[in-house]
Amino acid sequence: MFFPFAAFVSIPTDSSEPTKNDYRVVDLRCENLPENSSVENPAPRLSWRTQAIGQNWQQSAYRVLVASSEQTLSSNRGDLWDTGKVDSANSYNINYRGKALASNQRCFWKVQTWDLRGQPSDWSQVGKWDMGILGVAGWGASTWIGTGQPGPAPFLRREFLAKKAVKRARLFASGLGYAELHLNGNRVAPTVERDPGYTNFDKR
Repeated sequence: MFFPFAAFVSIPTDSSEPTKNDYRVVDLRCENLPENSSVENPAPRLSWRTQAIGQNWQQSAYRVLVASSEQTLSSNRGDLWDTGKVDSANSYNINYRGKALASNQRCFWKVQTWDLRGQPSDWSQVGKWDMGILGVAGWGASTWIGTGQPGPAPFLRREFLAKKAVKRARLFASGLGYAELHLNGNRVAPTVERDPGYTNFDKR
């Protein structure tokens, strides 16, 4: 009895073999979030993609560097975590296993991959993520702003003066059910897509 069978094999020639510059690591994500997101997982999960010219490219290994500063990372040092070369095709949800991370800490990272022939890629662009507040003690508020008005939708505000030039600012807020954040009279972006919808706790 004859069973039909077809096989398709792509064999690169010397002139068409991919080089290191034919593929690159892109779309670095921490906890599947874009760059500069805040994460609360003390062992965040890292992911990336590799763009390759041609077909059938596969990752055979990777190396991840995580550093406390961009300067340290630029010298190919990961003072927070250096995986070394790991033989694995996985590029999704790689758990961070470096030094313990602290609340509000900023982390810089990059990735290098290898193909099936052992050819390494260039290092990826630098990615960043910020640690959120890890635990109740991390909030550190000495006094409450206060409601200032009765009713189900209090309006909370506080004036402050930045005495020095602001290099980077972060706002942490939690609203039970629904909240809108404003700064200098303008709604803070990009919270629109993250704001929770209105919740009637009498019903659900």
